[in-house]
Amino acid sequence: MNNDIKAINEQYKLGINHTERHAAGYEYPATDYAIQRGEQEEGKLKSQLSLDLNNMFKRSQRGLAEDYKYILIMLDKVKKDIAGLL
Repeated sequence: MNNDIKAINEQYKLGINHTERHAAGYEYPATDYAIQRGEQEEGKLKSQLSLDLNNMFKRSQRGLAEDYKYILIMLDKVKKDIAGLL
């Protein structure tokens, strides 16, 4: 029984030492979370911008007067969003 416990302990220590010796697989590059958040916000802004443009296009196809008023209002918003992206 002591031999079994000794063998288990040795294998366990070898397993730990193996992960300690070859730690390169567990190393990850440092992440700048501010940049990552900025990219996510920019992606959200781009998707919202494309959604707004798509809505304006669909409303322009209908050709109602209220749709053209909506488009005029949304053009200012889209212009500000595009300026924010640049």
